[in-house]
Amino acid sequence: MKSKGMNVDFDEIQRNIIARDITDENRDISPLRRADDAVILDNTRMTVEEQMNWVLKIIEKKINGS
Repeated sequence: MKSKGMNVDFDEIQRNIIARDITDENRDISPLRRADDAVILDNTRMTVEEQMNWVLKIIEKKINGS
């Protein structure tokens, strides 16, 4: 958005995303739900390389059945 010359506020964007997620999770028709077998990656403090290593470990576990 900034690259398009728009004046954006991080906190406002974050509030909008949280509000949208709450709406999507609580709608009457086809609410969004996490799959029972979902794997959650919190990449807040991870480099791209750390994220890739994390994903590769998950894939390896799935392939090996562990």
